[in-house]
Amino acid sequence: MGTLMLCERIADGASAPSDAITTWKDGHGVDYCLRPQTTRLPLPEYDEANEPAIPWNWSSGMFEIGHDVLVKVKYAPLGWPTTEGQSMRLVRERAPTVPVPEAIHYWIDREWDRYFVITRRVHGVSLDFVWFDLSSNDKGQVIDEIAAYTKTLAEIKSPLFQNADGSAVADARLLGDDPLLRTYDPNPNGWPGPLTAEELGDYIRTSSEGCEPLEIGPDFHFYHNDPSPGNIIVSGTDEAQTEGESHVHVAGIIDWERAAFFPKWWITLYLLIPGACCVSLTEKQIMNDFSQRNQYKDFLMEALLGLGFQSGHDYMPWFTKFLVARGKVHARRFKEAEAAGLIPWLL
Repeated sequence: MGTLMLCERIADGASAPSDAITTWKDGHGVDYCLRPQTTRLPLPEYDEANEPAIPWNWSSGMFEIGHDVLVKVKYAPLGWPTTEGQSMRLVRERAPTVPVPEAIHYWIDREWDRYFVITRRVHGVSLDFVWFDLSSNDKGQVIDEIAAYTKTLAEIKSPLFQNADGSAVADARLLGDDPLLRTYDPNPNGWPGPLTAEELGDYIRTSSEGCEPLEIGPDFHFYHNDPSPGNIIVSGTDEAQTEGESHVHVAGIIDWERAAFFPKWWITLYLLIPGACCVSLTEKQIMNDFSQRNQYKDFLMEALLGLGFQSGHDYMPWFTKFLVARGKVHARRFKEAEAAGLIPWLL
């Protein structure tokens, strides 16, 4: 696996190798282990003719190891989120009622600019695939569960705006992408942080040249940061329907790569970002009623309000003003960066 690890099946009745980093059993009880790789494998040369099959620059994928164990491999240069495994372990330790996959092991391969996360499979179907097939009762049940899990996660607090492992949060939607504005950066990944509430407020003012931030802190709240239907796995969709009851439940929440500790207002404001948490539509639905793509997040917003969260609509006027101000600053600063020979890593 990359340049650092070997994944091996352990023979029946045999012990794990002495240099095994971790071991596990798959869904059929077969033993596997990870060992350090002592013989370095060279990265194949990039070949444009094979780009669709071997997308070295932007590849990501999921592969099965044995039965019901998966490894996620994702492109991750410096500055990209790489704390998915740490986030899943944090949730399992601090909020065990939230259904999150077990992170067996995770690591970053800097030579290949990839991160690897080995997890157990969550059985079920993507909510994005079945949303419009669910009854009203089923939708209500699923939404209530997601809202409750969101509240449980938010009760995990930190005094800093940071990732689960204490590193800087890489979120261009809130922080922007102008490297000349990142003045609190003790890390090599180009993002500011971790930040106190006062420091994040100062950063928002600096990046927008004076736009006063919303109230921040004193605590930050853990948030998945992409609770879209495609990241929700549900079970019970194939069970017989009972009038007035729902057999559909959230079996798992996946893709924790952008999870971090955020200001509480970000939890509902995020739902209003264009394109965030939308349901996939068929071509016919797009032609007939494009607004249906917002049905899921509208329901989720309502459920969160019922649990005491403030509406993201209350924050949207400020966020719009902030984005406009920040955009003007970035346009000017980008020209300064070009003139200085600095090229932002993310446009």
